[in-house]
Amino acid sequence: MGELIAAEAEKIVIGSVLLNADNYWNLSQILKPSHFHNSINRRIYEVVGELTQAGKPPSIPMIERRMDGVEIEGVVLPVYLQTLVARIIDDPPSPADYAGEIIDTWMRRGIIATADQASKDAKNASKRTDEVLSAAEGALADIAREDAISEISYRDAVSLAISSVADAYQNDRALGFDSGLPSLDEIAGRFLPGDLIIIGGASGHGKTALGMQLAEHIAQSGHVLINQLEMTPVGMAMRGLAAHTGISASAMEEGALNEAEFDMLYAFQEQAARSDITIVQKDRTVAQMRSRAMAHKKSGRLAAVLIDHLRLMDAEPGKRYYSDLAAIADHCAGLKKMATDLAVPVFLVCQRTRGSQKRDDDSPRSTDLYGGVIEQDADIIIMPYRRYDKLKVSEPSHDRDPDGHYKWVKECEKWKDRIEIHQTKRRRGEGNRHRSFHWNALATRFEELE
Repeated sequence: MGELIAAEAEKIVIGSVLLNADNYWNLSQILKPSHFHNSINRRIYEVVGELTQAGKPPSIPMIERRMDGVEIEGVVLPVYLQTLVARIIDDPPSPADYAGEIIDTWMRRGIIATADQASKDAKNASKRTDEVLSAAEGALADIAREDAISEISYRDAVSLAISSVADAYQNDRALGFDSGLPSLDEIAGRFLPGDLIIIGGASGHGKTALGMQLAEHIAQSGHVLINQLEMTPVGMAMRGLAAHTGISASAMEEGALNEAEFDMLYAFQEQAARSDITIVQKDRTVAQMRSRAMAHKKSGRLAAVLIDHLRLMDAEPGKRYYSDLAAIADHCAGLKKMATDLAVPVFLVCQRTRGSQKRDDDSPRSTDLYGGVIEQDADIIIMPYRRYDKLKVSEPSHDRDPDGHYKWVKECEKWKDRIEIHQTKRRRGEGNRHRSFHWNALATRFEELE
């Protein structure tokens, strides 16, 4: 156990930040108070951070006042601090080298604690095995994320941004991904790493179809992981076959095809073999999705994640919420964090509330998605909308209102093969815009209007 306590490294780091406040700024990007094993060293590092960030020099008297005269193994705090500085003042070491040792031992302690807890949970017959695995995977993922740099100077962030732009310019490759629909790109922009994109809509308005269409487009240039919680893989494949061949799903289900149509199916099979998409059905919690996505990311293949859909996600084992809205908000916050941690866009399909569809003007709004609780975490919200569905159930009487009926017929003809996409939030651009598209109902595809 002694090997899992970097006692000497902790003392050297504390002495270094006391000797020179610049050392704290250099270390604060990677080393956190929680990484220290010794509680006194942890508190000293924390106080040094508080003083330094407030623009005050972390002098020994100021630290003593903050810590209220704490004694360490019979040694008065000022003496302990002076001793740590005196040990290194003649030959100051590189504190970053010792910070790595502190973090490494912290991670090892965390891994052991996770293994111990997993062992206890596995022996508990009341816990399901998937719960045990999910909890262990989530804990290990948290440890792995802590090893990453959590802070960065604005100057360095600007440098990284410029490097990304230069790379896009030199390689003639824009940042992130487009949608494959130029009109949608106009109102939604590009989907960038770390974005949480909400695709919300009423039943039958094409939200899953749009999600799949975007996933297939992105899969042309990278790997897409689809968490399909509603449809079976065969059901998804049927939809894909219909979309790319123009053969209706009902005809395929009945086997009412001719030889030429079968040739079209086999041709698409060859095309699908080149599509880099993985379908997952069992992962239903954020931790499970994050763990699998992280594994795909480490393989160097992951470009985007699609989740269909929000309503079917489960809470983490043992987690309870006071309301459905609280659960929804927590899921979205977790998925936004997943997108940021993995540096990939995450697309989340979301059901529009029924009450919002009863308004006289039922055009989509962000608040139609669970009262807007998910809006704060979303970078982009796009909402397919079939105006024709509203029209066809509101036919005026031909006898009592012939003019109104005539106008209704004309509107139905106009919108029967059209669908709109409303962008109701865009963090990096103008919000609340929409475009119309041709709706290929047979293929369930969005197409540009001619």
